[in-house]
Amino acid sequence: MSLETKVGAFVLGGLSLLATAIFLLGDVTFEKRYTLYGQFSDVAN
Repeated sequence: MSLETKVGAFVLGGLSLLATAIFLLGDVTFEKRYTLYGQFSDVAN
């Protein structure tokens, strides 16, 4: 097996793992989201 074939197989496997990880973790959020409301009497300085 040539070096180019080994490198190509390695890159293809890595891209496949990356695509799988993105697909599986796509619905996971790592931050909490919340809405802030503010009321200001004067916003001009």
